[in-house]
Amino acid sequence: MRSATHPMYLRPLINRNPAQTNRTFANGYDQAPWAMGPDQYDG
Repeated sequence: MRSATHPMYLRPLINRNPAQTNRTFANGYDQAPWAMGPDQYDG
């Protein structure tokens, strides 16, 4: 499980580049931007 402060937290795990690592990950540079609505959060 990734912590909420991890830069890849809640990142979609499907259709991603398997060669990408934590060293090369840059937040905001995924192929498709995504967002969660308030109704999708736990709690």
